[in-house]
Amino acid sequence: YASIVNTWNPNVVHVHGSEDSFGLIKTWGHTDKPVVVSLQGMVAACAPKAYGELLPEQIHGKVRGIIGTGLECFRFWKGTLERSRYEETIIRNADMVLGRTQFDHAWAWAYRSDVRYRHVGELIRPEFARARSWALERCTRQQIFCTSGNRPLKGLHVLVEAVHRLRPVFPDIK
Repeated sequence: YASIVNTWNPNVVHVHGSEDSFGLIKTWGHTDKPVVVSLQGMVAACAPKAYGELLPEQIHGKVRGIIGTGLECFRFWKGTLERSRYEETIIRNADMVLGRTQFDHAWAWAYRSDVRYRHVGELIRPEFARARSWALERCTRQQIFCTSGNRPLKGLHVLVEAVHRLRPVFPDIK
């Protein structure tokens, strides 16, 4: 990333998200350009629940293949904790932080009370605002479509439990 930034020589480096190491580009001395960070969700707020309410051994034995092995989930959890440490350093060293919510503002302030923060009303995914409204006549009944990924952090274990409870009433649930 540093070679791209230094080749292009922008006036400002805009980092989308605070959870990956790219946001450390200035902290690590790879650029002297101002860095603006757009918050897209706070990893530190999510890290304590990376497994949801499940323990690694529960994940390993019961829903293997959906979520992955216990070892894979442990690595995910450990990676989430590492990204939360990146996040704190990135926000503390940013020249400005952009956010969409009071939640974003509170987390940025908690890391650095003098942070230059600006509210931006952008949608993370504008496609959601343009999508057609849901309508019963267009749906496939007893079918659940989940886009949140296969990690307990996103609540997959809650969905699996819900399907289990609904199956006696809706045996053709998908």
